[in-house]
Amino acid sequence: MGERIEALAFNVWRDQMKCIVHSFDEWNSDRSGGESKALRFIKEKLAYFEDEFPKLKEITTILELVLWKMRLNESSHQIKTDESSMRRQCRVTCGADVVIRHVLPYLITVGDEATSSADGESIDEGSW
Repeated sequence: MGERIEALAFNVWRDQMKCIVHSFDEWNSDRSGGESKALRFIKEKLAYFEDEFPKLKEITTILELVLWKMRLNESSHQIKTDESSMRRQCRVTCGADVVIRHVLPYLITVGDEATSSADGESIDEGSW
């Protein structure tokens, strides 16, 4: 289970799962089936996070495509024939790296509530 927790895409998810696992000892003090309830809860939460990642990846892909479409529509009105501007036009980006970095913290959920980190520190940028 430790490998599955370390494989989660976002630090906020890993941190929450580690916190839940560490609190397992407190749950285990309830001898009336507490261990099985705790393990079931941990497995369900882990499965939830593993199921969320492909959805987030799809959402951000769609967002990036929308940004590229907007960028292409914007640049089609400003086509220039001079060589220096043509070279510059080939090196443009749609800005998805900036936009997604700022939008993603609002999309990542930790169970029922959204994360409160709006600065993006808890996001692994290498996952995308």
